[in-house]
Amino acid sequence: KLELLQARHKSLLGTSVAMPKFSAVARAFAMGASLALVQGAELSASSTTPLAEELAVDDECAAHGASEDCMLNALQLRGKRLMQKATATAADDSEATGAGAAALLEAFASTKAGLRFKSPRAEAKDRDGSAKATDFATCDMKTSKCDIDSFDGKVTLVYPGGETRCWNGEDYAFIVNPGHRDKLMIFFEGGGACWEANGHEVKQCTDSIAQSRKDAGVNKGVQNRSDIRDSFEDYTIVEPIYCSGDAFVGNATQHWTKGDHAQHGYANALSAVRWAQGNVDPELSSLVVAGFSAGALGTVSWANTILKAFPHQRATVLLDSFAAIFPTGTEPFTVKQWGGCSTDLFSPAIRKSCEDGTFSMKGVLEEAMRENPAVTFAHIQSKYDESQIWFFKAVAMSHHQWDESKLDWKGFYQRSNALFRELKANHKNYALFYVSGFHHCFTPTPLYYTAGAAGDNAITATGSHRLYSWVEQLVQSGQGPIQCDGIRADTSEFSNDDLEYCDRSLVA
Repeated sequence: KLELLQARHKSLLGTSVAMPKFSAVARAFAMGASLALVQGAELSASSTTPLAEELAVDDECAAHGASEDCMLNALQLRGKRLMQKATATAADDSEATGAGAAALLEAFASTKAGLRFKSPRAEAKDRDGSAKATDFATCDMKTSKCDIDSFDGKVTLVYPGGETRCWNGEDYAFIVNPGHRDKLMIFFEGGGACWEANGHEVKQCTDSIAQSRKDAGVNKGVQNRSDIRDSFEDYTIVEPIYCSGDAFVGNATQHWTKGDHAQHGYANALSAVRWAQGNVDPELSSLVVAGFSAGALGTVSWANTILKAFPHQRATVLLDSFAAIFPTGTEPFTVKQWGGCSTDLFSPAIRKSCEDGTFSMKGVLEEAMRENPAVTFAHIQSKYDESQIWFFKAVAMSHHQWDESKLDWKGFYQRSNALFRELKANHKNYALFYVSGFHHCFTPTPLYYTAGAAGDNAITATGSHRLYSWVEQLVQSGQGPIQCDGIRADTSEFSNDDLEYCDRSLVA
């Protein structure tokens, strides 16, 4: 949101603006405000409730696990309180930041009558400006084989039929961007999640085929074939678009108070994989399995299956902007609710862990890495991704894990860093591209070509890459040095509030 406002209000930003410090203030407010949306509540910036009263309400609710209404009120108040702190900080730092930062904060606060922080499913609309419906050719497998030759090179929306469904009951479709038959990318789309816990029905997922089409990655990022830097221009790209809210593992129907909803993500993804099996070469020269946001979770779950289903000379797995950091115990609960434990997507050992409550996406990822040692698995991750933190807090709140819901951007960076450090220590086929910032998703956006370790539009001088060139090297050679910008230090010895450091053991 800060980046968007920077673009809209460039005239307010003089050379005296200390953006790194201001960015931290804005991030803190944005993530606090996001909590108000656990149940879709509106954050009001016009309340006249005294700050002391706000603190009392907030603390009482958190201490006693009070009613949903009480907690929502407390979340709204916390967001307003953070706004007050941000404004005060901007005033205190006026000599360093100038009038531009305060003006930008005012614009940030006044957007859309008070403020409504966008959830990740709405965020996609801003990736390349306002969302516009994309017209694709269509093919229905109930009346046609929909083989790739019949598409005549056109991007095509394929309706597979069968058990496939969107959350709202609509017929499902996946997108095919035709290319060479010996090069395949399966690119899992993101779009939030929908789940229920303790009576809280949390609907923060793309639920329709229309919205999925708008959010698809076609003509952007790794699929921008008009960009000369695109190294995937000749790949056949199959994009299982996302409208089930279950990270592509669901095999259930949810019976919510306002109706029944299909979470058939497993069948949806399977239809795309099966189509690809019938339309590409028996052996691929290159296979890439990738996904962004919730699609990165889908990539973790499907990687092993896809790598075994398509014989290949070389392969790469790219996990963009979801590290699978969850509140304690919520992963097996959620995946089981979605029906993922009952599918043959996971190995018998993983299915058992799903049933007995010890399941983790980390365990799924590590199993795939062990069984495919010649394949490089790579995370692409902002150090303090606001959308990942948003979802962590939402899951924690719905499970009444009040302490976990206090996770801030510093804690998130430390947790994700610990995960990546362990993956690097245990697996030689692991790579990481850390971006200093809070942006969510790179591979389906123009930032794929501009981002570097130092930020969305920045690289460092020594041994660094733009993201797109790093990915190209990774896909071609299987080798990619871990990218991270900042002072090398042990996490225990570093206390910079901006967290512009890199774990020494991770980047050594």
